[in-house]
Amino acid sequence: MSPCRSLTLCAIVALSGSSVGCSSTSSCSRDEDTIDVYGVVNEDRTAFSSLAPVSLLDAEGKPLSSAEIEALPPYTYFPANRIIKFHMGLVAIPTAINVYLSFSPYRDRTVAPAAGNQSLIRRYNQEEIVLRNDTCSEFWVWLTASTSATPFHQVTDGGVSEGIAGASGADATDTGDAAGAP
Repeated sequence: MSPCRSLTLCAIVALSGSSVGCSSTSSCSRDEDTIDVYGVVNEDRTAFSSLAPVSLLDAEGKPLSSAEIEALPPYTYFPANRIIKFHMGLVAIPTAINVYLSFSPYRDRTVAPAAGNQSLIRRYNQEEIVLRNDTCSEFWVWLTASTSATPFHQVTDGGVSEGIAGASGADATDTGDAAGAP
């Protein structure tokens, strides 16, 4: 065997051995723990958010200051090896689950969709969603879930649902018949 080939083989073995410890949370020094989070659901119990929705306007309709935004309730702390049980109580099993992560607990910071093993969905049903951080990194998490792919509907001034407008601007329930016949 040539010396160059032998060195290459040694390098490959050394690199593969060094990456084994980084491939799972087994190398993390933090023990696994579980916490419970109770968020908010809409009146119909079809949409859940782990954060209470907050208007970014004050009582007088003026935008909140940076200090006021930073004082809003934070995301949920999500360190390595943590399992979070989000208790929802929806009317059905969610069809849309969205997990957002941040490196900061405050709402005025950047969030991004979770990817890979940053937030494994271990189990979900209409009562709860169980997430696990299977990395050695710490994040802050915000979770939303809905029993509908489109949980929000346009509302008129009178508060009556109008359906979602299509690309043409016509109401989604519009049949196209000017006389209104079915």
